Amino acid sequence: GDYLVQVDSTSQVTSPAGTMHDLGMAMELVNGTEPHDVALTGGQDYTVADFGFNWAGSIAGIAYYDDDANLVRDLPGETKVADVTVLLYEDANGNGKYDGGETPVGFTQTDGAGDYIFENLPPGDYVVKFDESTVESRSMPGVYGRMVSTTGTNVGVALAAGEDYSGADAGFIEAAEVEGHVFH
Repeated sequence: GDYLVQVDSTSQVTSPAGTMHDLGMAMELVNGTEPHDVALTGGQDYTVADFGFNWAGSIAGIAYYDDDANLVRDLPGETKVADVTVLLYEDANGNGKYDGGETPVGFTQTDGAGDYIFENLPPGDYVVKFDESTVESRSMPGVYGRMVSTTGTNVGVALAAGEDYSGADAGFIEAAEVEGHVFH
């Protein structure tokens, strides 16, 4: 006979953080065809009606030079920054900040255009953390460790099932230096 094999999208799946979600809302089909058409003859076994799913959420953003420190990327002058290290942590207490000991989820670098993305994420609370020491100086190319964040180095994201969040950005400005002598 002819049969259609289909996954029940209301099936519950458990995220790594232990929360339950409907499969159809939190995950996407990445391998297999649904429904899967199967034709069987008497006594035949069919063992390859397989389906692969992965988490459907993502967090993305940019790193940019915030030359006027207004916490907003002003176009066209404030360019994005390549090769900035971006870390993603599970925000265990949901406070939107990195607290020592929180579980790392992944890391990446901004690409040549200053963009980054973390894909295949389950729903949950996350902290995106930018490493200031990896931001190249705007005024002295090739020099690192002189830039500070104007927007903060932590971005908290409460990611819903299947959500593609694209606003986890960070702006950077050259740190000020004061030199001189004190006389009495």
